[in-house]
Amino acid sequence: MRYEELRKRMRARRLFRGRDLHLDQRMRPHELVQLSRWATQGKLIRLKRGLYTLPDEERPSALSLLWLADKLYSPSYISLEYALGHYGLIPEAVGEVTCVTTLKTQTIRNIFGGFSYHTIKRPWFFGFKARRTPDGVTYWMADPEKALLDFFYFSLPPGRPPDRTLLVKGYRLQNLDQLQRDRLEDYLSRFSVARVQAGGVVLLQLLKTGTR
Repeated sequence: MRYEELRKRMRARRLFRGRDLHLDQRMRPHELVQLSRWATQGKLIRLKRGLYTLPDEERPSALSLLWLADKLYSPSYISLEYALGHYGLIPEAVGEVTCVTTLKTQTIRNIFGGFSYHTIKRPWFFGFKARRTPDGVTYWMADPEKALLDFFYFSLPPGRPPDRTLLVKGYRLQNLDQLQRDRLEDYLSRFSVARVQAGGVVLLQLLKTGTR
C-alpha cells in the first residue's frame, strides 16, 4: 500500500489500527514494517503499539486527550488527580491523564502526553458517566464524589487514619460544596474498603463544617 492511499482512506478517522486497512480485518505481514517506517518518517503518529493516527494537518479535527484516554486502554474512566483538577477540587491542574481500569496497571506515553491507568476491582468500577467534549466526542469521567473515593483508595497512606488536616492541608481539597451528599453516601456504601470508608467519614464531616 502506498502512503497516499492510506492517507486518503484513513484521514476521516481519528485513529486506526493496521487491521482497519482491509475489509477482512487482517493485516498483511509487510504492512507492519510500512507503518513503522511511516511513523519514523513523521507521516504517521504512533499512539501505542498497533494504534496510529495521522498528523494534525491531515485530520479533520484535533484529538481530545480525554477521548483518547478511553481509546488507548479500555475499559477505563478518567478519575483521581486529573478529575479532581478538572472539577476544581484541588487547586492545581494535572498534566497526566489519570484513569481507573479493571485491566492491568499501565502507563502509556506518546506525543500527546502521559496516560496512567490504575487497576481497581470490578465491584468498585462504577460512579462514572459519559461526557462530551466541545467538538462532540464522548469520554468517560468519574463523578466528583467517586473521583475522591478513588483517590482515597490509591493515595491514603497505610497505617495512618485520615483526618481533616490531611485532606485540607495535605491534599488541599477545596470547593467541596459542589459534592452531592446523597450520592457520596451511596458510593461510599458500595466501596467497602477500610481506608476509603475512613476517608469518606472525614469528607462527610467536611461537607457539614466546611474546609475553613
